[in-house]
Amino acid sequence: MSYAAEIARSIMRYEPADRPALRTFQRDHFGAVSRHCDDEFFEWLFERNPHRDPAGASLWLCKRDGAVVAQQASIPTLLKIGDSEHRAAWLIDWMVHPEWRLKGVSPALFAANANSTDIMLGLGLEEIAYRSVRRAGWHDAGRLTLFVRPLDGAASAKILNLPPLLGKLAPRFIVGGSARFIAGVGGAMARVSLEPVSAFDERIDALWDTVSREHEVVAKRDFEIVRWRFDEGPHRVLYDRYYLTRKGVVVGYAVLRITDWRGHRIGRVVDYFTARQWVAPLLALVMGELDRKGVVAVFLEQWDARAEKTLRSLGCIRARPSHRFMFKARETVLAGAADSLAHASNWFITPADSDFDHILIGPHGDGAAAP
Repeated sequence: MSYAAEIARSIMRYEPADRPALRTFQRDHFGAVSRHCDDEFFEWLFERNPHRDPAGASLWLCKRDGAVVAQQASIPTLLKIGDSEHRAAWLIDWMVHPEWRLKGVSPALFAANANSTDIMLGLGLEEIAYRSVRRAGWHDAGRLTLFVRPLDGAASAKILNLPPLLGKLAPRFIVGGSARFIAGVGGAMARVSLEPVSAFDERIDALWDTVSREHEVVAKRDFEIVRWRFDEGPHRVLYDRYYLTRKGVVVGYAVLRITDWRGHRIGRVVDYFTARQWVAPLLALVMGELDRKGVVAVFLEQWDARAEKTLRSLGCIRARPSHRFMFKARETVLAGAADSLAHASNWFITPADSDFDHILIGPHGDGAAAP
């Protein structure tokens, strides 16, 4: 038997009997207080995902002599491409024991995961993982963009390391007041309102059916998946949920998270979904809501080329490139969707996709990690 074949035989899908050995590995490499060692998080992520693989948990292990020496997980999703839906999965939680790196373990883990789905997706991959998937033929599509809407000019300049001139030219009553002004005008013109909700409901399905037609490539956001992502997860208490309504009909939603960063309160737009005509009113109302809650700036990381002009019109600053986005699709998928996937402007991605909002929240669930 060749060495590559031997390594491939040591890769297996996680089974409940692997829990003790897996926890030992995770405590050693992620930390005892990490989300990886949290049983509630584990159950939610691998057992309750509406798009989970019927064959078992989307978690692959490399075991040598009974010990776990590597792992790689993924978050299954349905990716809408044009008028079709394809099984896809976000690559997460890749870790290899230092003694087993550069010994063929990573390619074997990637292959096992890729064989279980049509399209592999990666967001925010670290450099070692990035090099590994590039060698495996993944496409590097680029990086998301971090936009920031200052609400307190001086504080925003400080936390973003921008020239103090921003604070002098745009004190709080101007920067914050403009968000309230835009929100008020947008709401009056469009006759829409932003309504806080404690949990999402079935109205999300109608929203998905309508808005998804505007996007060429987008991960499914129906009620089943939105409820799982924001209302059932271990971080649910950290999220503020809102509907955008017009004449009593839901025309959009937004999920926000307020957190501390560099000694100030900021607001993150974790996810939003609405028709193109309602993006400006939705985000303006969100900014006004966060301004009333006393945050100094609104952070929005996304991949949506069509929204950049709107964000600039709302006073957002293009702060910097953010997390790298990559993908690899089966040849059978590429045969009919290569053009759709290849054009960056076709994709819609937010922190709700993959797991990088969980990473930002940090191990203690306090949201204190840096962006």
